[in-house]
Amino acid sequence: MGNQWQIARKQLDSVSAILSLPENVHQLLRNFDRILTVSVPIQMDDGAVKVFTGFRVQHNSARGPYKGGVRYHPELTLDDLKALAMEMTWKCSLVGVPFGGAKGGIVCNPKNLSKNELERLTRRYTYAIMPIIGIEKDPLAARAEFCLVYDFREGDIADSTVETGNIPNTDPAVTVANDHRVSVGAERDRHAGALDRDFEHQGT
Repeated sequence: MGNQWQIARKQLDSVSAILSLPENVHQLLRNFDRILTVSVPIQMDDGAVKVFTGFRVQHNSARGPYKGGVRYHPELTLDDLKALAMEMTWKCSLVGVPFGGAKGGIVCNPKNLSKNELERLTRRYTYAIMPIIGIEKDPLAARAEFCLVYDFREGDIADSTVETGNIPNTDPAVTVANDHRVSVGAERDRHAGALDRDFEHQGT
């Protein structure tokens, strides 16, 4: 039957034909604004250093900043994230919210990692994708800069989890407005420095 990405692409092609979508628009939606692959090295609790692979896929920002969670799963593939990012674009468009689609992930089994290892993994992943995230670009991911311990539910960082304390916010527009009150530059520099110090202290 094909993987999830192949299915999503076939669905787009089919709908584009039904709607007589202009070919230039069809091709734009068939592709991605940006796909980032990063190495995520952390020190495990036993002192060993392990390198994980992480991704951030940003599909289309024509309607606004990217929106999409982060998945932690041992069998995660880039094709999975491409399909989910594309589908998030459709969801946001259908319900009329001003966001584009994105999805991130790390290839790992969170059930086999301690709370401290998950925290270090999240820190390093966030640091690695910092060049493409921010309040005006990818506000969900930007919140990860200020929240270092997440509510891990079924291998995902839930979209509704914001700020330390896992306070749910079901209105993404409110979240973006609140995030604008944060001094992004100062917070980003502060956390980037802290992340570097943490990694230096690990002896790597």
